[in-house]
Amino acid sequence: MLNVEFIFDKDCPNVKASRANLMKAFSNINLNARWKEWDRNSDVAPVYVKKHGSPTILINGVDIMGVEPESDANCCRLYEGSGIPSIELISSKLMEAANSFPSKKSKVFDFLGIVSTGPVLGVAFLAKAACPLCYPAIADILSSVGLGFLFEGYYFNSVVFRNNYFRAWF
Repeated sequence: MLNVEFIFDKDCPNVKASRANLMKAFSNINLNARWKEWDRNSDVAPVYVKKHGSPTILINGVDIMGVEPESDANCCRLYEGSGIPSIELISSKLMEAANSFPSKKSKVFDFLGIVSTGPVLGVAFLAKAACPLCYPAIADILSSVGLGFLFEGYYFNSVVFRNNYFRAWF
């Protein structure tokens, strides 16, 4: 999740245009426009806010121009010859930050990883019924995929009883 902060002074003439460019940048890259606004002169503003000029946009705590905060930055900001950050600059920094987070598509691969253990478990259950000397190895395999409970009590005894009583194999 992106943490975007907009730092400004109430009397700064570039606040409205900077805010509008921030909104346009969010819409250009199809992200929900959400950010926290800080008035530098407010009593509730954190200390780090007072170290930036007006207007400043921070994305995940980093200035979009890469400028380090100063101890007393009671000043106006300049962005490449202008008093406001360009839409392209804001959009590119938002995209960089958004792409630095892991993709939600990895859940598909997690599901496929779980499903692909099915054949291994099937072979393990066949060997469980057929070879008592293989029980420790099979228990390790099942435990590694979270199914170690199958070797305990009810589950294990029912398989062994069925095989011994009926002399049946899976």
